[in-house]
Amino acid sequence: MIDTELPDATHPLFNPDSGRHALPRDPREIAAVLQATQRCYDAHPYYLARYGARGRAFAHADGGYLVTLTDTWQSHVHEQVSWLAGLLAARGMPTWLMEVHLGLLHEELRTRVPQGSLRYAKLRRAATRLRKLRCARMAQEDFDALAAEFNATAGPGIANAGCLLAAAVCDERGGQAEALPSLLKWLVDPDRFSPRWCEAVAQAVARARALPVPGAAAPFKARRR
Repeated sequence: MIDTELPDATHPLFNPDSGRHALPRDPREIAAVLQATQRCYDAHPYYLARYGARGRAFAHADGGYLVTLTDTWQSHVHEQVSWLAGLLAARGMPTWLMEVHLGLLHEELRTRVPQGSLRYAKLRRAATRLRKLRCARMAQEDFDALAAEFNATAGPGIANAGCLLAAAVCDERGGQAEALPSLLKWLVDPDRFSPRWCEAVAQAVARARALPVPGAAAPFKARRR
């Protein structure tokens, strides 16, 4: 069982700005949270470029909170992951980043605490659920192709930004109205990025929005006589 006593400022994952909530006490779980966060930051420099050290502190606290959820029902894990993912998407972090983070966190936890694998599998199932929702809004092959094209042609900017754009459009299709604007507010800032980059972002968003929704009926076309 996870010790859910509210932590104090000495806890390695404590962030006073994120509010008071339970955090894991097991040093192995704490190490897993720290390593999963580092792997996310290494793979997605957008995190550090936009949110800096303050964002990392929030990521540590969020990761710790996610670990404590594994001691609850799967339905509660899904509920809380959806709530947190929506909150973060509205602040410029598409839900796909939560999907990635959950996968990495599950890997790190299972490696360090193998006897907890059944409990930690709740995080993997939550990541799988997010992936299924995303793929119901944009086919994975379309997601990958759009991201790869942008990453290869946009020029100097933020690595892997193509995935962020595709993911934000998926969130938009899922009804998260602020997801794309909150990302673009930073990603097309002319004081930060070149005109070439900003134009490439606009074109990628337009292409993403034009992609078909999986399973949606094709527009009816009258037959010519």
